[in-house]
Amino acid sequence: MSWSRKLLESPKKPVLIALTVVGALGVLLIGRQMPVRGGDILALEFVWTPEQALALLDAWGPLKYDAARMSVWVDFPFIAAYATLLMGLVLLAARASRGGLQRLGLGLALVPWLAGLLDVVENLCLLRILDGPADPPGPLVTMLAGTCATAKFLGVIACAGYVLVATGAWALGLVRGR
Repeated sequence: MSWSRKLLESPKKPVLIALTVVGALGVLLIGRQMPVRGGDILALEFVWTPEQALALLDAWGPLKYDAARMSVWVDFPFIAAYATLLMGLVLLAARASRGGLQRLGLGLALVPWLAGLLDVVENLCLLRILDGPADPPGPLVTMLAGTCATAKFLGVIACAGYVLVATGAWALGLVRGR
């Protein structure tokens, strides 16, 4: 039996639900602790050159990039929370699906953790970028941050899209009596 097929049975459903709930609570509680969120942190994640990084930090000023540094540190436990939540949702949706939709979900099941790994690398780059004007980052650091952020978001969006489609198909099956 392949590892993806094993995910149909393990972890057991009550454990999977509990992990998913814990992940959701973590996302809510940890996410609230980030002093810099939304568009500001996205701007930092997608600086592709040292020049863009320095221009952003200059526009922010020391107080804001200190707050951004704190947000990046808080993001490390947030990664574990969102990866747990998203994997749980993908697995629950896959288990409720059949055929190709189920196979797709099983194939996506570990993508949240791959996204999390990319997020860790991205965060390490962001911490280096936030060293700022005193020690400007090199092009490899800014390019790696942007590349990891892009790949991470593609994985997260793919999983979220899958959950929406699979949940919709499941709900439609309930309505139709299947």
